Amino acid sequence: MTERFADDPSFGSAGVEDGELFLYWYGSEPQIVHDLAGDVPVVVRDTPLEPGSLRDAAASLVETEPDVTSAGPVHDFTGLTITADPRVDAKDLAARLSARLDIPVQATTDSVLPFDGG
Repeated sequence: MTERFADDPSFGSAGVEDGELFLYWYGSEPQIVHDLAGDVPVVVRDTPLEPGSLRDAAASLVETEPDVTSAGPVHDFTGLTITADPRVDAKDLAARLSARLDIPVQATTDSVLPFDGG
């Protein structure tokens, strides 16, 4: 499933739990999801935000925000989680980014200072 829908912005992730295939999906899933699953029951977990947009926002933050060392969607696609440089206030950074992006952002801090070449 993951390979088949990796480029679909509505697809979040897939997994197996209690013998059922579950998908995080934004909007209505296509019939092919059920066709590919065959006899395996499919449980679709609706995402409140489009996973593809969250992935794009995360990639953009890592590229454009020097204090963000990593970023990605929260596991249920309700927002973003970032890792901040330990020299900044992670909560403040998350609040500023959340307001700017209009997406919930939660932050953790790197435990190791980045090497700056000196």
